[in-house]
Amino acid sequence: MPVGISLELGIAALLLIILFRKQARPIGRRIACALGIVSILILYASSIRLTAEGLTAFVERDYPPLPIDRIEPVDAVFVLGGGSVPIRRRDGSFGLETGPRFEAAMELVSANRARMLVLSGCGSQAPGDPRGEGDHLRDQALRRGVDAERILITPFVRTTGDEARAIAELSKQHGWSRVAIATDAGHMGRALALARAEGAPAVPFTTGYDPPLPAQPALLGWLPTAAALHRTTQAWHEILGRLAP
Repeated sequence: MPVGISLELGIAALLLIILFRKQARPIGRRIACALGIVSILILYASSIRLTAEGLTAFVERDYPPLPIDRIEPVDAVFVLGGGSVPIRRRDGSFGLETGPRFEAAMELVSANRARMLVLSGCGSQAPGDPRGEGDHLRDQALRRGVDAERILITPFVRTTGDEARAIAELSKQHGWSRVAIATDAGHMGRALALARAEGAPAVPFTTGYDPPLPAQPALLGWLPTAAALHRTTQAWHEILGRLAP
């Protein structure tokens, strides 16, 4: 990741300075200086709006959201985990804001373009919550009138790779020929590749784009921000994931 690369180069520069501090030849110090400059440039470039928006557009470009009526019917729609946000209720208990992945999948189910709703067995991310994200979302689906027989939850999963293996196994068990992967455009390329590599009959069902960074004057776009660095890191993570075997 950008921060890690920058930090490693900075540490290397510091070590070279220490090793060559008593050497008469300046080559070591020059290399250290070059590494330090590159470290700063990488961190700066990763923290500006131009880089963040450019990389985000790159990973999102192949998977635009489509209207429900343009989605071909599927045997199941699989809501990838991590799209819901934990919230604390007034009574102190935790719940989940369903998020766009679940809401888009519910539209597909309600339009009878997906026979089954498959939910991820990942953790809910709420502190001390023993229930998984899929359990919370199943409750929401039942409240909205989805028959219990149409809802499945995968075994416990930690990563997108685990989810890919789970949906491939469910597809084999139930004889599914088309499974829509419901996730955002930036995540779709990696998720789809992993699912297909496991043998799942996966098709994309893009639930939307990442919201744009807050509007600001063009000149301020060249100033580094934590928000831009976070967005760059997310996009870079997806790019590396697509390149991995």
